[in-house]
Amino acid sequence: GDLSILPLTGTISFDSATVTTDTARNRGREKPLPTLEGRAYGCRVVGLDLLRMWWRRSFVARELGCSRAVARVALPSPAPEPRRAASDSAPAARLEELSRRAKLSSLRIAEVSFPALGFTLEQPSARGGGSIRLERARFEAKDMRFDPSESGRTRPILGADRARLTASELVIRPDT
Repeated sequence: GDLSILPLTGTISFDSATVTTDTARNRGREKPLPTLEGRAYGCRVVGLDLLRMWWRRSFVARELGCSRAVARVALPSPAPEPRRAASDSAPAARLEELSRRAKLSSLRIAEVSFPALGFTLEQPSARGGGSIRLERARFEAKDMRFDPSESGRTRPILGADRARLTASELVIRPDT
């Protein structure tokens, strides 16, 4: 599809993108990660600091948005694990690992907008599994940030000042 890069204004736009998990590599992992299938259309990043991204591996932009996006996340089949304490920091540790692998030191976006969003989360099980599906959804956020250096401090590793997710259709299919 079409790709437009205007380095002086820090603007990147593209008509479509598809992101999927490398399922062959994921199957070889001791603990498989959730699988992801995502498609985005009519996307634009404005005010991207290209020098900061190149030298500091830090993604800073004024705006990020796509006119339409669809994502499906399938969680791996649950394996019996010992119960963890409520204060376990495993999600924060996973985010830190993700940032190390992506060689990303931080991410900050002033405005995020996905006016037409579809999202499905699936949990397989021996009985068939369950899912949660949002259709005709909209996601907006202000000052979205991801900073792994905040791990263990009072600020969360991933956050936004004003995030809002709305949907006109929510479908929950419980595990049967």
